[in-house]
This record gives sequence, C-alpha cells and structure tokens, in this order.
Amino acid sequence: MIGIDIVETKRFEKPKQSFAKMFCEHELKYAKKFSDPHVHLAGFWAAKEAFLKALGTGITTLELNKICVLHDANNKPYLEIDDDLKQKLGVQKKTFEISISHTKEIAASICIIK
Repeated sequence: MIGIDIVETKRFEKPKQSFAKMFCEHELKYAKKFSDPHVHLAGFWAAKEAFLKALGTGITTLELNKICVLHDANNKPYLEIDDDLKQKLGVQKKTFEISISHTKEIAASICIIK
C-alpha cells in the first residue's frame, strides 16, 4: 500500500490551538528547534496524510497526535503509532516507511505500508 501527500507550508505558519490535536508533543518540540517550524509541521502533516491515504481512509476524525513522526539516530523519519490506533486501523503487524521533503513553500511525503 502506498500513499502520497503534498501541502502548502503556509497553512501551518500561525500556531493554532488545534495543533495539540494534530501533532504529538515530540513533533511540536522538534519543529520549534528551527527558524521556520511551520515547514517541519507541514512535513509531519503530509506524512500523516500519506499514511492514511495508503490505508485508503484519508484524514478522518482520528486523533492525529497518536500518529507521531520521530527520527532515528541518522535523522531518518519514521512513524510511531499508538497501539490502540494500530488495532483500530488493523495495522498491528505492518511496517511503515516514510520519506518527507520540503521547501519553504511546499512539503511532501510518501508512505509505504508493508
């Protein structure tokens, strides 16, 4: 299964109360380390959207902060998904590969579910 998403970064320029429902704490802290945090938030959003598109659901009423983009020791992004949400989505035994790319204006992500 494969999903892809592209988003304009300006949608994430102004912090909103809903960010806490959209992003996990790690993502919010990670983005704040950069001079343009909205670019990274847009990349995280695109990764979540690509994941859900790969499942065939797209963005729904899911608690998106239970899908978290983390980084390994080499700064490669990966998804960590809440166990209850994994079960709800039926992906307990699946692996997820993501790639995120962005400019100042656009962020894109692809997700492959195996």
